[in-house]
Amino acid sequence: MDWIQTAILSVLITFVGFMIQRGIKKRDANAEKREQQRSDSMMLVVKGVDVSVSLSEATAISLQRGKCNGEVSKALEKTEEYNKEKELYYQKLQAENAISK
Repeated sequence: MDWIQTAILSVLITFVGFMIQRGIKKRDANAEKREQQRSDSMMLVVKGVDVSVSLSEATAISLQRGKCNGEVSKALEKTEEYNKEKELYYQKLQAENAISK
């Protein structure tokens, strides 16, 4: 009878250990996912600042020279590309959040 109790206890301890290990792996995977999202988000912010500076610089140059040249057009194209990239990023996040819930 004593060996039955030992076997049951051993199975329970193994099961609890497995569940704890599974929870740790899941938490680590979620942490890696959040870190990647944070990194992607920061990259998007940096690109946004770059676009803003480019547009401001092109505007200042065109005001200083009194005429609009290709710099403003290039800056506006860069802004449009950034807006498209940002929209795709937000759609990707929404899709991932919808799937994970």
